[in-house]
Amino acid sequence: MPEEEKKQPERKTRQDRLKDKEPRPKEKTENAPKEEKPDFREGKTPDPLMNPHRKDKRKKAVPDVPLRTLGNYFALGLARLYSFLLIFVGLCLDGSKNSLRGQDNLFYLLATSLGRRERVPGVTGRVILALVACYISLLTFALGYEYRFFKRKNKKPFSVLPLAVYFLSVFLCLFLSIGIGILFQSPMTKENIIPLLTFIGNSLAVSLLVYCFLALLIGAILLSVIALFKLVTKKKVAEPIDDEVKDNDVSSDRKKLPSDKEEGKDAAKEGSLASALGGVGGVGSIEDAPVKDRERVFPGLSRIDKRYSGVKKHDNHTVPHLALSDLVVQFRNYLAKEEKLYYSLNDLRTFVSGRCVSHFSILQGRSGTGKSSLPRYFCKFIGGEVVFLPVQATWRDKSSLLGYFNDFSKTYNETDCLLKLYEANYNPDKIYRFVLDERNISRVEYYFADFLSTLEYPSDQWKIRVYQLPYGFNPPLRLAEGKIKISKNAYFVGTANQDESTFAIADKVYDRSVTMDFNGRNDPFAVEEEVKKLSLTNTQLVSLLADAVKNPDYRLSSEDRKKFDSVANYIADSFSVAYGNRILNQRENFVPAFVGCGGKKEDALDYVLSEKIVRKLQGRFEDYVRPSLEEVDQMLTNLYGSKEFPLTRRRIKERIKKL
Repeated sequence: MPEEEKKQPERKTRQDRLKDKEPRPKEKTENAPKEEKPDFREGKTPDPLMNPHRKDKRKKAVPDVPLRTLGNYFALGLARLYSFLLIFVGLCLDGSKNSLRGQDNLFYLLATSLGRRERVPGVTGRVILALVACYISLLTFALGYEYRFFKRKNKKPFSVLPLAVYFLSVFLCLFLSIGIGILFQSPMTKENIIPLLTFIGNSLAVSLLVYCFLALLIGAILLSVIALFKLVTKKKVAEPIDDEVKDNDVSSDRKKLPSDKEEGKDAAKEGSLASALGGVGGVGSIEDAPVKDRERVFPGLSRIDKRYSGVKKHDNHTVPHLALSDLVVQFRNYLAKEEKLYYSLNDLRTFVSGRCVSHFSILQGRSGTGKSSLPRYFCKFIGGEVVFLPVQATWRDKSSLLGYFNDFSKTYNETDCLLKLYEANYNPDKIYRFVLDERNISRVEYYFADFLSTLEYPSDQWKIRVYQLPYGFNPPLRLAEGKIKISKNAYFVGTANQDESTFAIADKVYDRSVTMDFNGRNDPFAVEEEVKKLSLTNTQLVSLLADAVKNPDYRLSSEDRKKFDSVANYIADSFSVAYGNRILNQRENFVPAFVGCGGKKEDALDYVLSEKIVRKLQGRFEDYVRPSLEEVDQMLTNLYGSKEFPLTRRRIKERIKKL
């Protein structure tokens, strides 16, 4: 058999291919382009250019142009108003007996002054006038609709075709109103048609003139009302700032904020204002033109500057030859006799001598034990000033104490704490006590963090940034570089309750403060002698404490340090409790000051061991805690006797009870 007639292989049927799981062969030409499947992933649509043989049948997008708009309805309303005016004017110009003209008609007099003759249109004239009024409204609607229709079709509204349609619409309205009316005129003679057209012309002319006059009058009234409304609104917006500045007793001759043009020029010359500090509770930022008026931005601080400008410093009268021990005894007697408050001598000695340890004290204990009263009446007794600052649960940063910049009023919201800290710089001899009442109702480590950190520096670096000064801004006199200085005569006292509504105070806060516990009740006692208030300056108090610290008789000896370190080192090794140089330095200053106030070295060391070291054992429940604490108690008995160190022994017993 020849090769041409060789039998071709049989083509498999669909069932055979399914059995063999072979794909159906596709007939391809050698040069046929490879088709790419359109990618529908991620919302992609097939591109018609992918297949050149495929025609793009997509319709062109029609612009979203509405056929009826608010402007169309407004124009239609004006047209209807003119239609009613036209009919009314026509009836007033009608010369027949059944018209509204009367003898002294204003419209008739206006038409006569324009040289218009009186005509009697008859019933046909009145009907034509009504048709003209109706078709004016209809023509207005038709023209507006046609204009929007051509814009929707992407055609120029004033090209040839649209203009032809507009002209046709006008012609149809004229024909359907005046033309049809003339056709029904009987007889259709010149004597009947001319008066009819004259009447319609007079009505159109007079009504159009009156309509234009009314439009101008109403427009002028509306413009006046809008201008008056804007003026009143602008004055009301400006009033809150003026009232706020007025309430702060800022002088009336303060500078005014620059206008918009002046602000733009000043901003170009002096640069934009820097953003202020703080995140959520920071001082905000000023993004507008520079505000140079410090009396507007800081009204309270500027008022303090004016109050103390030109005032010479003078020392208050002080009691000569006053000793620290006498100060404590007289203060205790004053509390008992005048205020009916009773405190132990060691508590008062700790309160007074704590000034050598830190400017920050914590008075904690049960409610009603006299935590808030102690700093209040101490300032009253020595002639100082106390500032109570109730802590809120929402306090998160320093802005709660030092305020923040208000972007809306362009003024700084000054707090009592900021104002008194600023005033303390003018009165270095006056003692200021800032009492943070219920201080642990919020996190002390948050809102008081800047103060805790700053008070660790040397006293000449006790500065906290309040406000990032903008370029060219002239700050208050004692707010250099936007920082408030904490003077040496400013002391901070925090009262704390320990219950489920408060937060625990961190160890780092206890380490940097003088802590006093008020858990017991002191027995009342009578004071027979006369008690007088003192006038004690901060300079004298610092001098008395410094003399006590330098007194060698009050200072710790090497033997005292050796015995105390043996107990402290045992606690540190047994419980892995660390205490550093801060506590050692506090011990060296606190003990002689406490002794100068009339106390004993053992009582001072008892306070340091109890509050600075043993306190760190709270929350320890391991098995070795009980025997180690018992060993500490035994060491104190061996070194100091069974009656010394009562504070430490009581804290050890409380700790053992909880195990």
